[in-house]
Amino acid sequence: MGSKQRISDLMHMIDNILDISYMEIGELDFESVVLAEVVESSIGDVQGIAQQKGVQLNNNVSTESSQILGIPKRLQQVFTNLLGDGVKFTPAGGTVSISSQEKDDCILLEVADTGIGILPEELPRICDDFYRGIRVDAEGAGLGLSIAKKIVEAHGGSIVHVASDKG
Repeated sequence: MGSKQRISDLMHMIDNILDISYMEIGELDFESVVLAEVVESSIGDVQGIAQQKGVQLNNNVSTESSQILGIPKRLQQVFTNLLGDGVKFTPAGGTVSISSQEKDDCILLEVADTGIGILPEELPRICDDFYRGIRVDAEGAGLGLSIAKKIVEAHGGSIVHVASDKG
C-alpha cells in the first residue's frame, strides 16, 4: 500500500473519530428525504469497491418508498457504512443486498451479505466504539457501525436486529 493510500486511510479514520466526538443531530436540521434516493447514493459510494472485489450489490429498496424526516448526508453515511462493511467482509462472487419494508408507522431496512459472518459472542459488541471483530484483518478503526447506530438513534430509529448465520 502506497503512502498516498495510507494518508487517505488516516484522514478517513480521523474524520470518523471527529464524527463520533462531535455528532450533533437536531430535529431542527431535519428535512423531507426520499429514502430510495439516499440508498441509491450510498450504493454509488461503494459501487467501485464492490466491482473491484467482484461483489454484487442488490438494491431491493422500493422506489415508491415513503419520504421521511432526516438529514440526507447523515442517513447516507449510515447506509454507506453498512453497505461498505458488507462489501469489505464478502468474498469475490458474493452479494450484498439492501431492502426495505414499510410496517405501521416505520420503515424497516435490512442490509444482508454473504460474507464471513460474525461470531455469536461478538454480536452484542459490534456497534461499540472502536470495536473490531476477532476475525477481522481488514483496515478500519472500528467506528463505522458505532457511528451508524448513533445516527439512526438521533433520527428516532434503532438498529433492532443484528444476526449472523455463520460463526
